Amino acid sequence: HAATLDPARNRVLVSGGWDGRFQNDVWQLALDDLPAWSLVKTEGLGPSPRASHTAVLVPEMNGLVVFGGANCPIPNTCAHQSNDVWLLSLAGQPRWIDLTPRIAGPRPCGIQAHAAVFDAAHSSMIVIGGYAEYPYAEPCGGVTCEAWSLSFGTMRWTQVARGLEQPRARRYASAVLDGERGRLLVYGGTGGAPFADVWALGLDGAPAWSQVCPTQGIPPYASSGYWSAPSRLLLSYDHHLDRIVTYRGQQVWSYSFRDHEGWSPVAVVGETPSPRFEAAAIYDPVRNRVVLHGGWTP
Repeated sequence: HAATLDPARNRVLVSGGWDGRFQNDVWQLALDDLPAWSLVKTEGLGPSPRASHTAVLVPEMNGLVVFGGANCPIPNTCAHQSNDVWLLSLAGQPRWIDLTPRIAGPRPCGIQAHAAVFDAAHSSMIVIGGYAEYPYAEPCGGVTCEAWSLSFGTMRWTQVARGLEQPRARRYASAVLDGERGRLLVYGGTGGAPFADVWALGLDGAPAWSQVCPTQGIPPYASSGYWSAPSRLLLSYDHHLDRIVTYRGQQVWSYSFRDHEGWSPVAVVGETPSPRFEAAAIYDPVRNRVVLHGGWTP
């Protein structure tokens, strides 16, 4: 599933996912003093049921944009991997609109397990990594490190930051926007083995990749037993303390961009969530907290 913060309405929107079957519904979690779940009633023919997709909130369109994902009834037979783009308009009664026919030019392959963020400064959605399972049509297929930008001004896809220095191909990575430095941060994922690196994609001028955090000092993610399954290492950007925070199983670690002294564990009190993978998380800047939802447990 995908979770997205809707700050104007003080809620989290959760779309799609898998609970024994693939879903295409939308739920909301109110972030007030008494959090409560409720189903968002939508109009229009929405996207097909799917999981491993992404969703970003686009304020100028007053809506939620859903991209990609897959409906895989049998493992390794994901013939329905998508590269469609859908808008859930939140003005008045929520209504689904298929944006795909409005998009011109080349576009990314049908993909799943990618990461996406909304770049407000350039009014665009940036999609990174992911993979396509067999069967697929060339040149699509396998795990990728491609980055694509969809401009909501021109409604056109552009492949960005093709160069010698870039992250290794990966799926199930996490991405957040570091608006203060005009860059996108990508963390973790797997490409045959788990990654613990952090890369930055500069968004001002000609986009270019650079590695920004060392992997030393943070324990490698478990790579045996249950946790050998592909898992998204959740990442949040804490603008109050200018740091990134990652949730790894039941561990919480942070890296400060103020002192660059390396990764350090975060002391957590109270009850902790059970270990899980394929969870979703959002950062709530008003209350300076991370909200974690769902996932698979042992």
